[in-house]
Amino acid sequence: MKSTLKKWPVTKYLLERIPTQDTKKKVNLFIIGEQKCGTTSLFNLLIQNKSVLAYKNKECHYFNTCKIDQDINYQQYHHNFRHPVYKRYHHILDASPDYLSDSSAFEKIFSYNPNAKIITILRNPVQRFISAYNFYFSNIIQNIESVYEQYFQYTEKGKAEYAFLKQNRYLSIEDFFQKEVNGFSPIGALKRGLYSQYLHPWEKVFDKKNRLLLIFERLTNPESMESEINQLENFVHLSLKKTLPFKNTSFKKNKTPAKVIQLLEEYYFDEMKICQSLYGYDFTVSHLH
Repeated sequence: MKSTLKKWPVTKYLLERIPTQDTKKKVNLFIIGEQKCGTTSLFNLLIQNKSVLAYKNKECHYFNTCKIDQDINYQQYHHNFRHPVYKRYHHILDASPDYLSDSSAFEKIFSYNPNAKIITILRNPVQRFISAYNFYFSNIIQNIESVYEQYFQYTEKGKAEYAFLKQNRYLSIEDFFQKEVNGFSPIGALKRGLYSQYLHPWEKVFDKKNRLLLIFERLTNPESMESEINQLENFVHLSLKKTLPFKNTSFKKNKTPAKVIQLLEEYYFDEMKICQSLYGYDFTVSHLH
């Protein structure tokens, strides 16, 4: 088979006729979050390179769910990356943006592969919350049963989120904010914008050379996009396309009430100051008014 693969290009036709096998390599590249910060666009950018093998549905939801407890020696996890010629791939990628805010995923991933490369992408937390609201009360609500099968059923938190969304499917963004801030929502969309407290455990266990932090706003800005992608290229040692599908469109579809923006700005005021100090980027929200 090896000589055949060298002689002929590995086309879709050929792949369908070669017996697949689970990867014996460890997953060595993770996009851990944050949710609604451009992780899908980042995922699509990376898998354009032929040296990256990824789970076909992007998000494995393995290290933050009971899937890991039901697995033996990561067999089911590696089954997600079945490929007839997996050995040729330099990176095996798991892009699950719920890992960042999970309380134990960092320990489980470090135990699995302490040399893994960890990519985090952050966004203005006000914009992130608004995007998350639109996502949950539009995309998720419309496909809630299939999402339950794919994700919600595997954690107690997910089951609680499922029940909450079923009961509050027409919730306004202001009412959602109030439920989040008063602890009446299991989703935790508001707290997920407190980036520094979630990044801290990852920074403690993973070596600095194995961590990369990207900024969504830099990737959507033509003046800073190339520099940000260069950082990514140097981190993964791959050549990537300089054209990104990153678009900041969350405010074009739904106008957010000024009152809600003000409440979010006040909630995240201290966090944005901390992020500016730690990560060198000012998550200003002045342009939203």
